Amino acid sequence: MSKLQLQKEIRKNQGIIISDGTLNPQHLLPTFYDILVNYNIQASQLKKDIETCFRSNNDSELKPTFHNQYHNLIRLVYGSEFINETLTSCYDFLDSIAPQNYYFGSTDGDGACIGFWKYEKEVF
Repeated sequence: MSKLQLQKEIRKNQGIIISDGTLNPQHLLPTFYDILVNYNIQASQLKKDIETCFRSNNDSELKPTFHNQYHNLIRLVYGSEFINETLTSCYDFLDSIAPQNYYFGSTDGDGACIGFWKYEKEVF
């Protein structure tokens, strides 16, 4: 897969929900990491930053995937400033690769529903 494949999927579905019901970086960062890895998106520094935010609970070299987070195999370790900076970098990067007429972020009315959304045309 690739960035182009992700953009094609976003257009086909007129948006994609990436995460719903949480704003916790412990949940969001692995979800964003999975998007970067699964679509083979070139963002090596961002991937490294996300990896830096997590440690394995059993001293192995586990990646910060949603699977590993869900099964409590990894945990956040860095101070909140670095985590917040990394989270902001994820939002900015994912927004930058959104297809034309789409944005990455929260949907109107639900700050915890995060994904790629089509810009609504304003009615005057």
